[in-house]
Amino acid sequence: MAIKINREMAGNLNSPTSELLNYCISQHLSTIGRLDKLSDYYDGEQDILKRTKDNDAIPNNKVVINHAKYVTDMNVGFMVGNPVAYTSSDDIQSILDAYTKVDIVSHDTELEKDLSVFGIGYELIYLNEDKQTGKTFADIKCIDPRGIFLVTDDTIDANPLFAVHYQKVYNLQGAIDHYLVKYYNDNWVMTYRAASIGFGDYQFIKALPHYFKSVPVIEYRNNEERQGDFEQAISLIDAYNLLQSDRLNDKEAFVDAILFIRGFTLKDGDGARLAKEKIMQTSFKPGEVDASYL
Repeated sequence: MAIKINREMAGNLNSPTSELLNYCISQHLSTIGRLDKLSDYYDGEQDILKRTKDNDAIPNNKVVINHAKYVTDMNVGFMVGNPVAYTSSDDIQSILDAYTKVDIVSHDTELEKDLSVFGIGYELIYLNEDKQTGKTFADIKCIDPRGIFLVTDDTIDANPLFAVHYQKVYNLQGAIDHYLVKYYNDNWVMTYRAASIGFGDYQFIKALPHYFKSVPVIEYRNNEERQGDFEQAISLIDAYNLLQSDRLNDKEAFVDAILFIRGFTLKDGDGARLAKEKIMQTSFKPGEVDASYL
């Protein structure tokens, strides 16, 4: 979500300090836990899968009924299942051609999914090159909210000041080698390399103009509270998963129960007959026998 800071405290936006970057990235990192949980619930990695029991001998079924994914997929289908149609009394064919070139239908679907899951979505506008013609065109991409954020001033207008997109760079052993940090203001895209984020220094690599004359990162909100569509129902999802898992546990425990017989013994063949016919006939004295499950 957008981070608000005082414009004077931000200093020179064309030369951001490590202190400014560290503060803003730290603020964003504090929200990652919530975003990760929302993403996990959509993917089916829900809390019931982490349940353990002290006694390994008793049943511990872990059933996931993924209502989170159902809610998001239904809402996304409802909102953009039919692509948005654009009409105007003016000639907007050039705009429609540009939308076709960047596959705006897929972009809208991806953006709506981020809004439904995370409660917030970001898109980056940038210049791309056509591989066939070599010409430059304006392109657009959705960026995972866990790796990008927008910073605004603290006025009631919340004017955008800059945006930061950071990502991990892995070495060939699969470990994090460093972080690549891109800083977007009204005119420039500045790239930095950092050994860590949220603290430490940032090594300046390069600065390129983006020509859009404003911060080329747009933040969208699912609602005023920036909440995902299933976020308020997570406790209900957990309860339903637990209920269904325990119903299976009870059934499995009943099937595995031990039949305790007191007062008589089974003859050869009685066990098989009991399993098939569910009825056992034998002679015994009243009041001296009993059969029950443990």
